[in-house]
Amino acid sequence: NKTMTPRTSNELVSDLQVLGFLAPMNASVIFESVTGYGITVTLDWDDWASSTINYGPQIQVHHRATCSFRQPETLAVLGCVVRLLQKGYDPGHIELEKTWALGHGRSGRLDILLHDPYGSPYAMIECKTAGNEYARERNNILEDGGQVLSYFQQDRSVKALYLYSNRIDEGRLTELAEFIRSDLLTGTNVEELYASWGG
Repeated sequence: NKTMTPRTSNELVSDLQVLGFLAPMNASVIFESVTGYGITVTLDWDDWASSTINYGPQIQVHHRATCSFRQPETLAVLGCVVRLLQKGYDPGHIELEKTWALGHGRSGRLDILLHDPYGSPYAMIECKTAGNEYARERNNILEDGGQVLSYFQQDRSVKALYLYSNRIDEGRLTELAEFIRSDLLTGTNVEELYASWGG
């Protein structure tokens, strides 16, 4: 078993191909959705972590850190975006790394904010690498609602809060996603929202 954390540029290319990207043409690998929307990864063969992602003109990216592979969850986010495009979501309804206040002067960035066909926020998706990172965030959510409940506190219009992860094993992609329906949540603060969920 290996998590989505390559150690070489060739491993990165292999993982990208499992996600649906084409074989490298020069320094790039490209994913193209059924609607023709493209995401391009420009490879740095000497340092795979310096390779960069261009999410194209329609996906809104608020923080450029998600466009490099220096963060461990980058491949989980990329895999989730690819899956959304494969399912037919409009790239213009996908927003990455939106910043939210977390209280006490701190802020956090939600990995993916998905909008419905009318442009209203529909789902908040927090992406983690498979294994310990996913388990840690899942435990945080079970313990006090985690970051995603703090984000939801600030935008109550979303319908679901997701925790997503993926893993590549012998050339096969395995995904794990769990969600909380927001219509079950009531309260005026994170503690009340968590209590209404049954925490």
